[in-house]
Amino acid sequence: QNFFEAYHTDKVALLKMVDFYWFPDLAIPLDPFSWGETTEDEFLAAVGSPFYWIGEDEEDEEENFKPSMLENIMADGPTDNPDPNFRWYNYEHVREYWEGGPLGTELIKDIDSRYGIHLPAEILFQAGLPKLAREQEARFASGKLGEIARERLDLETDEDNLLRPILKSMTDIQALKKEYDAFSALLEAGDIDADTFELKTAPIEWKVEDIISRLRKNTDGYEGGARGQGERVRERREAFMAKEVDYEKELEVTRKEVDEEMAAFEASDDDELLDGADFEWEEAEVEEEELLSFAGEDDME
Repeated sequence: QNFFEAYHTDKVALLKMVDFYWFPDLAIPLDPFSWGETTEDEFLAAVGSPFYWIGEDEEDEEENFKPSMLENIMADGPTDNPDPNFRWYNYEHVREYWEGGPLGTELIKDIDSRYGIHLPAEILFQAGLPKLAREQEARFASGKLGEIARERLDLETDEDNLLRPILKSMTDIQALKKEYDAFSALLEAGDIDADTFELKTAPIEWKVEDIISRLRKNTDGYEGGARGQGERVRERREAFMAKEVDYEKELEVTRKEVDEEMAAFEASDDDELLDGADFEWEEAEVEEEELLSFAGEDDME
């Protein structure tokens, strides 16, 4: 034990000199700051994006999922998205199937522009897939909505990359502190001796040192460290919020114009229906009088 403790610093220094590159996909955890997979992550890893489900049975799937589609996906290759669930996702390969051709695509683009709603993303969100919905909106929404969605996703990614390691490290250290305090209480109560206390708490201290070292290494990559990056992200967030407010005001005007157009259309449509109904009613009255007159002549005969 004394030997391990005496040379622990040298051992850690040597290990840090070794780059881990053997079977990286098998490393657990690959991201030490990860909170673990969500239900959405597990769902997408198991069955993929719902927009790739283009056949209710094998016959429909063979008809709709053309061999060229898979070839095109492989030819385009993966995106630079670090999330494996989104790396190969490309809605363009199934757009025609789901939107029914150019008319459906133009309708979705019109809703993007007039209402600020990307229908495919809304479907994914309602299906309980918010991460994929944000990805869909950022990559495939058109016009100003697509621009806003891309900037929002980029900003949220930067915020997550900055805050997640800090919050995860704080949580892990707090859990380790509880373990350390528990052993301290046992030592004070006389339930364990000093040697046992050192034996039990030494690994805890090493873990804390490792967490702090990894966090420092992560934030050293930012210009000005975590504080400098935090300031830049805050400024970007404030600028984006102002842009988002302006966009919402534009949408309010557009939605009002659409509502007025719909109201005018419905009013004109109702008038035409009523005019037609009056005309048909008058014709019916004339026909009824003629029939009655004929009937009266027959009775007289």
